Amino acid sequence: MTPRFSRLQACAIAPLAALLLAGCASLPPGQPAAHGAADPLATARLQLSSLLDGLGALVGGTQAEFSRLVESGELDQAHALYAKNQPSLDASASAAPSITQLAQRLNERQAPALQACADQLAALDRPDLAPQDWAAATALLQQAQALLQAREADVLLRQPPFVSEPAKALQGQVRALQQTLASAAGAQLERHQVGSAASIDTFFSTYPLSMTEQQQRRLLQDRVPALLQALPTWETEHGARVLADYLQRQALDADSAAAVLSAWHQAYAREKGWPAAPLTRARRLESGQHLMAKLPQWPYPVVRVTVVPLIDPKLNPARQQAARQAVEQMAQRWAARVEPPSTLDDAARRLASWPAGESDLVALVELGRITGVQAQSGTHPQQARYLARHDNIPNPRHRQLQQELAQAEQEWRQAEQAEQQAQQQAKSIASQSRSGLGAMAVLGLISTSTFNSVAQKSNVEKLSRELGNTPTHVATPVYEPYERTVVQGQLMVAATATVYLYDPAERTLGALDLDQARIEDIAHVERIHPNDPEAASLAQPPTPQRIDAIGLELLGQLPAQLPQASDLAARPQARGADLQAQASQARQRQRQWLEQQKQPLVRLANSAPPKAAPTHRNAAEVVTADGFSFSIQYESWDDHPVLIGDGGPCRAVGYDLVRTSVLGQAQYGGNSRALGILEVESKRDQNGWYRAQSFKPGDSFSSENCQFGGDEKQCIERWACLRTAHGQYFTAVDNWIRGNKNLIRKEYEKYLKKNKGPNSLSEDQKQRIEAFLGQ
Repeated sequence: MTPRFSRLQACAIAPLAALLLAGCASLPPGQPAAHGAADPLATARLQLSSLLDGLGALVGGTQAEFSRLVESGELDQAHALYAKNQPSLDASASAAPSITQLAQRLNERQAPALQACADQLAALDRPDLAPQDWAAATALLQQAQALLQAREADVLLRQPPFVSEPAKALQGQVRALQQTLASAAGAQLERHQVGSAASIDTFFSTYPLSMTEQQQRRLLQDRVPALLQALPTWETEHGARVLADYLQRQALDADSAAAVLSAWHQAYAREKGWPAAPLTRARRLESGQHLMAKLPQWPYPVVRVTVVPLIDPKLNPARQQAARQAVEQMAQRWAARVEPPSTLDDAARRLASWPAGESDLVALVELGRITGVQAQSGTHPQQARYLARHDNIPNPRHRQLQQELAQAEQEWRQAEQAEQQAQQQAKSIASQSRSGLGAMAVLGLISTSTFNSVAQKSNVEKLSRELGNTPTHVATPVYEPYERTVVQGQLMVAATATVYLYDPAERTLGALDLDQARIEDIAHVERIHPNDPEAASLAQPPTPQRIDAIGLELLGQLPAQLPQASDLAARPQARGADLQAQASQARQRQRQWLEQQKQPLVRLANSAPPKAAPTHRNAAEVVTADGFSFSIQYESWDDHPVLIGDGGPCRAVGYDLVRTSVLGQAQYGGNSRALGILEVESKRDQNGWYRAQSFKPGDSFSSENCQFGGDEKQCIERWACLRTAHGQYFTAVDNWIRGNKNLIRKEYEKYLKKNKGPNSLSEDQKQRIEAFLGQ
């Protein structure tokens, strides 16, 4: 019995063994079957023996039938019986000779067809297979693959011992023809494009070699060098058709697109009869426009541009970053290659040796220039308040706690008296009563009064602690009204750039100006009191940071103004490559453009109404006189009233205001020549710096005493102005002091109220001021 047959027997025995075990398990342990009942084990043995006899007869019958069919030449019936009973026949040693004989006779029957197909494929196995033979090759390949697939599906003939030599020969010939077709596909595609009007899709659908999408794309990519070689020899009409067909299936990378464009220029130059010398920029542009006309779907630039950013390393990082981003946008618009950033001087040296065939145009982009200009259109007063002082007023909570504490102390005393009375009453009850009820009554009186007294004492202690922690007076802020000045105007911010266009072939240079401007309405607040609680949140004049932020936004909008690369190439250019001269001319044009953009702001400033006189507290008592706008401000350290006069004869040389003490001038009856001290100042810059000079009558203002530092010429001009006009400052201050006695009286009274002790005025000073105010 063969091993395979043993496995069959095991499969049959398994259920019988289970039945045998089940039968045994149905009996109690150690208990035999009942008298007259069948023995389960003996029954299972009989069934197993019968099954084995049946299986043996079945297998033996199949083998005998299979051998008979093979011997009698009934090959198809024997083949079908083998396929149905392959496991049992393969397991039978007696069936092996018949299986081998069947495979040999089947192979003999198929050999002519396999050999004929292999011979026909061999006849077509050549790299220059003509397109008219592609259909026959396709049909033969399909026939061969069908024959081979049928054998692969055959459970007998696919076994390695039974693979015939004709079958192996056919397999080899199919692989050989496919390899030949794959190797020749590129050349066949080229011949197809040259000699046929059919599309690439037609080629792939008719060529005998079946290719995946990836294989087709790889074939097209590999054909770019051949396309570049053939394109200059074609008529542009045919070249445009081939390119259109190619681009429908395959995109070009940037380098390949540039190479195809160069090959197109050669084809167009040949058609036009132009000399073989390098084409001029105008002719390259004409050729590119012809390509766009013949092939509107051409997605690549017809002018090759290289961009060189000209970025000043002194620019702040934000401007440098914005410039780089704008350059990237320009390069994307032109599909251009971007060189590393350069300076103007370095770029000028590089242009002289720039390779002629590398680019049609070199665009040197100078970015990062931002300008801000503002003009005032008018002012108006704004009511506000400032913190004048803190007054100490009685604390109502302290007074309330005093009253509550007095009441609590009174209640505590009453509770102590009640406790004493309860103790006396308890003694009386205790002496008169010997019963338990009397003792209970005594305890009740004492405990109630004691509890009430303790509670009242605790309340007094709590209120005493709270009163000790509560201040008797609280500092209350006192605000005084005043007027701020709201200044309205406009802000113009402009961003400019220049694109220098260099033609390496013709050695010519041109320039393209880009500019963008924005005008915004602005407003800020001036004359803000230092103690104004809203000072930190009030609008400030435009800062350099704000101007820069607007300018950076405008820089980002400049690339949208750029023309297409083909329009760039059509722009006229000057002979020579003097980049420095072009840059100088560009900056001159930009200055002229900026002056034009400023005109609306100039007209706005010229039409603005005169600046209104600032008011302080009581507007009717503040006057503008002698070319000054006077107001009262306060020194932060002692709230001393200071007279500030905005304007004056020396404003043109940098002295914008005059300062003096209100109460100090009042001591001398408005005679500032007796006081003898004034101070002129410039306005503070954004860092808080300002220029100041104190003087008195009789000062010589000699240039030898110029102690300002800085520009000596400006210093001499300022002293010359003060030498001739200092009397006008004294006169203006005298007139204001004498004309505003009521306002000075109020300031004097408030100053005395807030400043007492050593910080106050002396008696002599008070007498002088009061004498002046009483006049």
